[in-house]
Formats: sequence, C-alpha cells, structure tokens
Amino acid sequence: MRSGTIISLSLFWIVFTLVHTPAGAQMPVPKAIPDAYNFIRRDLNVFTNQEEGLVHFYTQLQLLEAGKRRKVNIVHIGDSHLQADFFSGTFRKLIHQHFGAAGRGLVFPFKVARTNSPADIKAFSNTTWEVKRNVSPSRPLPIGVSGITLRTTDPNFILQLSLGKSPQNLDYTFNKVTIFNEKGPECYDFLLSDADEANVFVQVKNVHHQYYTVQKGDFLGKIADEHGITLSQLKRWNNLRGDIIFPNQKLIVSPPVEGEAQADINNFRDLARIDNSSFSPSPFSTTVRLDQARSSILLRGKKTADTQKRATLFGIVLENDRQSGILYHMIGVNGAMFRHYNAAPDFFPQVRELHPDLIIISLGTNESSGTSFNESWFYKNVNRMISLLEEHAPNADILLMTPSDAYRYRKYKNPNAGKAKEVLLAYAQEHHLAAWDFYEVMGGYGAISEWYNHGLAQRDRLHLTKRGYELQGKLLYEAMMNGYREFLARGSK
Repeated sequence: MRSGTIISLSLFWIVFTLVHTPAGAQMPVPKAIPDAYNFIRRDLNVFTNQEEGLVHFYTQLQLLEAGKRRKVNIVHIGDSHLQADFFSGTFRKLIHQHFGAAGRGLVFPFKVARTNSPADIKAFSNTTWEVKRNVSPSRPLPIGVSGITLRTTDPNFILQLSLGKSPQNLDYTFNKVTIFNEKGPECYDFLLSDADEANVFVQVKNVHHQYYTVQKGDFLGKIADEHGITLSQLKRWNNLRGDIIFPNQKLIVSPPVEGEAQADINNFRDLARIDNSSFSPSPFSTTVRLDQARSSILLRGKKTADTQKRATLFGIVLENDRQSGILYHMIGVNGAMFRHYNAAPDFFPQVRELHPDLIIISLGTNESSGTSFNESWFYKNVNRMISLLEEHAPNADILLMTPSDAYRYRKYKNPNAGKAKEVLLAYAQEHHLAAWDFYEVMGGYGAISEWYNHGLAQRDRLHLTKRGYELQGKLLYEAMMNGYREFLARGSK
C-alpha cells in the first residue's frame, strides 16, 4: 500500500485473514479501528530488516505451527508503557489466541512492591518487603530478571500469588513454576505451598503508606511515573493544589498498604521445598513441577541454619507444559532507561535463563523526555544493552521499537523522541536488527495530540490511555503477523 493511502480496518482484517490465515487455523480478529483514526500510518506498519533480523524467530514459529516444537519464548523489555500491561497484555492475548499459550510467563508481585500491577496478577504478603527498582541503582539490593527486587529478613514470610480470569479462549493455569531468587548460605529456604486462599490471611495488623523524599530536579510528573501512580493521586494523597515541590519534601507515593497479617499455618499443603544453599543447576533459579494445574501459589520462608538471614525475590515464571504455544515474558519498570538495565549485572544472565527466541526492546521514552538529548550517549547505552543481550542470549533475534511521539512537561512538542527514533533505526540498520518504527506508525511528529483528541493518550501527552495501549498492542501484532506470513511466502517459492 502506497504512503498516504487510508484503508478501513474492517476491510483490512477481512483481506488479511483470508490471505494470511493457514487452513484450519483461526486468526483472532481485533475490533475495528474507526476510520477517524486516519492519522495512523497503517502503510508503515511493518518491521524493517526482518528478512535477516527475524529469521530465527519466524522459523521457530513455523516449527511450532508444524508441531515440531512445543514452546517459543518472547522477552519484552521496557518501561512504564509496559508495566501496566495494557500494551503488552493485548499483544500477549493476540499471539496466544493464534499460536497457543504455554503459560502466563514471567510475573512479579507488583502490589507487594507497592507499585502498579497488571490487572490479572494478584499478590499479598504477611510482611513488609524492602523494594528496589532498577531506576535506583545506588540502593544496595541486586536487580534480577524483572527489573524489580523484593527482600525481607522475616523468616516466616508468606507471599501469595494468584492469577485472575484468563482472557477469552485461553488457559493460564500453571503446572510448572520457576522462581528467580538470590541463593547462598545467607538465604532462607523456600516452601512452595497450596492453600485455600480465602482463609490464608485472617487479620491485618496495620496500614501504612510509602514515602519519597523529593530530590533536586524532581517534578510531580516524574515522581508519579517512577512510582507507578497518576498525577492526580499524587496530588490528592499529599493535599497539593499546585505543581510546586521542594527538595527534601516528603511525599506519599503509594495508596495505603496492608501490613503484617496473621496466617493459619494449618491451611498450608506443602508441595515442594527449595534449598537455596545450592547453586545447582542454576545460580539464579529453581524449577518445580506441580502435580496438577493451579491458578494460585504460596511461597513461604523456612530458616534451616543460623547463617540464613534473608530472602530476595527477582521474579516467578508460570508455565503449563501440557500446552504448546508462546511463552511471553513482560519486563517493564516505570521510568526505566537503557542505562538502568545495563547497570544491573545479574539482569542479563537471568534473561538468558528465559531462553528467548525473540527479545523486543521498548525503551527510549525516558531518555528523550527532557530538554536535552545526547545522541552519542544514547547510542552508547543502546549498544551496551544489545551487546550484553547478544552475549547472554546469542540465539535470540532482537526487535528494536521506537518510542512514541510525546510532549514535554505536558505543554511542548518534543523533537527529542524523533531523535531517539533516528538513533534506534540507524543502529538496527547498522547491526542487522529488525525494527518497528511505532513513532511513524502512530503518525509521526505531533501525532500524540491526535491520539489525545481521540481518547488514545492521557493529558500528559506522554502516556497512552488503556484504549491507546490496546491499539498499540494490536498494531504490533499486525506487524508481526504480516512479517511472519511474508516469511512463509518466501519459503514456499
């Protein structure tokens, strides 16, 4: 389709489905996008350089569909645009509906970490955990596969994790659990348990807030974004009428957090014990297979030696090895940049243990959100991350995604997002990587105003609305399926 041509989504999906769906397969059809969204460049919704940059990944999809492979792994790394899971959740649902779901993938107890969470992940604990996010590299905790870390010194901790209702026609129950955590003689052992979740926690003892001390250069929007809350929540919790804040000012940055709760130990049915003194077969993870599929699990601490002083959790992978399909791992941290992941030496070896066939990188928004943007510095950080990923996951294809158009400080158009886009596209071309230019697909410079006017972007003109992120997920799926079908067509010639 030539540049500038507008096609209705209803007609597009009829043609796309007829041409590209293999016999016997049912292609999920996303809801039609109104023709009023004519600022979206559907003619540009393709992956560049996919002919050499995505050969491995597309080959694995082909093997999966042919029944010659049970599971294909996708790792998606990003920032706040991912953490809320509207964008990634839509993409995950669509690829699972087409290729099958091998499980929910990497999850994290975000609510226990006092930050925003995907809607289908429910988490609670009987104790308060120390939290570190990769955007705070000076704090002493290590950062692992989720980009967020939890630590407690309570040997009797209980962490409950459950999944909500699965999307239509999908089953996210799991019979295989991989726990990423710190190991060694100072680490508590774990008990993986089952229980009647309605009766586990019987009494909340206290309620408290999380506080943040304002640093020089902070502003309300930045603080809200880094803590996964909205600007209106930040103002309401702190009784702020304007936008003025001062260094060393303490701000409430979380809703009331339920603190210590009593638990009835008679409820628990222990399924497995994990010896964290052992670094074998992995120094970072332990996998447990369950007797039946579940939607909820309990992780408990067990002190077995005087040297044990803490438990440190990096993330949990939930799989169902009785189902074939895609295992999609979302890694999103509010405020994250390339450099934050690069500063976490344990992150990349743990990504390797996810065995990715494709790594999607959705970063660049936070680097380009300020008044200045250093292309050389940005390039170096991109190169550092790609080099580390290629070192630890040499078989994975990498897909670079450009950031969306955005405003700066809610008021001013921001040309830096376009500069970041150019760096990413040039890097992908130079290093033979595939790229998805979402910046141009959404309409290019200034397009965020159109997205806002149509209810697709928030008032800050930086983040999208739920509807906007869902549209972004559909566009990514569309671009991937277009590329995959072209790959199949080339192979059949």
